[in-house]
Amino acid sequence: MKKLALLVITFLIVGVINAQTTYTWIGASGGSWAVSTNWSPTRTTPAITDIIQFNSGATLTVTAVPSQTIRQLLVSGNTNVSLQAATTNILQINGPTTTNNLSIASGSTLQLGTGTGTLTLNFLTTASQRGDISGTLALNLNSTFTTTTVATTVVTVANGGVITNNNGTVTSSVATLSFAAGSIYNHARNGGVIPTATWNVTSLCNVTGIVATAPTAFTGTFGNVTWNCASQSVANAPFTAASTVAGNLTITAGTLGTGAFTIGIAKDLTNNGTLNTAGGVLNMNGTAAAQTISGSGVWTTGTTGRINSLTVNNANGVTLNPTVALQTALTLTAGTLTATNLTIGVAATNFTTFRTTGSL
Repeated sequence: MKKLALLVITFLIVGVINAQTTYTWIGASGGSWAVSTNWSPTRTTPAITDIIQFNSGATLTVTAVPSQTIRQLLVSGNTNVSLQAATTNILQINGPTTTNNLSIASGSTLQLGTGTGTLTLNFLTTASQRGDISGTLALNLNSTFTTTTVATTVVTVANGGVITNNNGTVTSSVATLSFAAGSIYNHARNGGVIPTATWNVTSLCNVTGIVATAPTAFTGTFGNVTWNCASQSVANAPFTAASTVAGNLTITAGTLGTGAFTIGIAKDLTNNGTLNTAGGVLNMNGTAAAQTISGSGVWTTGTTGRINSLTVNNANGVTLNPTVALQTALTLTAGTLTATNLTIGVAATNFTTFRTTGSL
C-alpha cells in the first residue's frame, strides 16, 4: 500500500512539473501582456511552463511586457508582433533541452523594444536550448537579445532568416549564435556592436546604419560583408581586429577601414565607396576560383589612390582592375597578380616585395 501511495505521489509530481499550457494572443494591438483576457485560454496565473504564442497574422503591439520566465515563445502565421516594456524587464525562456524554445517562423517578425522601458530577451537555466529564426528578429531602441546566459544555448538564423538591429544590442558568442547559409544580419544602427557569431560562407553581414560612430567588436570570420552607409560622417570605420571574409567584401557607400590588421578575403573585393587600408593588409586568399579587385570608389591610406599592402595567395590568380599604387608591401605567395594600372611603391616610402611561388 505504501509503495502504491508513493507511486501515485511520484506521478502527481511529474505531472505538475511537466504541466504546460499554450496561451495564444487574442487581444487588440496596444493591449497589455498583463491583462489575462488578452490570451486564450485566459491567462489568470502565469507559470514558468507557459508557452506563449502569436499566430494571428496581424501586425500588433503588445505593451507592459513584465519580467517573466516562460517555457517557449512562438511567432508564426505571418504575424508581426512588437513586444514593449514600461520599465526595465527581462523575458526569459526556459524550455526543454535541444528544442526550439524560441521560434520565429518564415514570414513572421518578432520586434523588441521602443517602449518607455528596456526589454531583454534571453534563455535561462536549462542546458542546450535551441532557437530558430526563420523569419525576422528586429531589435529596436531599448532592447537586448542575449544568447550567452546559458553557454550551451544555440540560436540559429536559418536560410532566409534575418536579425535586424535598428538600435538595440545583440549579446552573443561563436558557440551560441549561428548565421546559416542564406541568412542575414542587418546592422541598421549607428555605432553598436557587430554580433560575435558563427557565419556560414553564404551568410551576409550588411552594415547600413553607421553615421557618426563606428561599430565595435567588428571582427571574426564572416561570410559576405557589405558596407553601405550612405549617411556616414565618421572619417573611418575599421575592422577592430584581424578578420576573414569567406565570401565577398563589398563597399557600396561610406568608408570602411582595415585598421592595422590583415583582412583575408576568399572571394571578390568590390569598392564603390571608400576603402581605407592605412596600416593594414588585404590578403586575397581564395581557393575555389580566381578573384577580382574592382570598383570605381576611393582607395586610400590617408593618401588617395593607394592600397597599403597586398597579399596574393590564390593559385587561381587575382585580377586588380582599379588604378592604384601599392604603398608598403606586395606579397606573392601563390598565383598570378594581373594588373594593368598598378604602381608598385610610392615616393619616400620603403617598399617590400615577398615572393614564394606567386608571380606578377
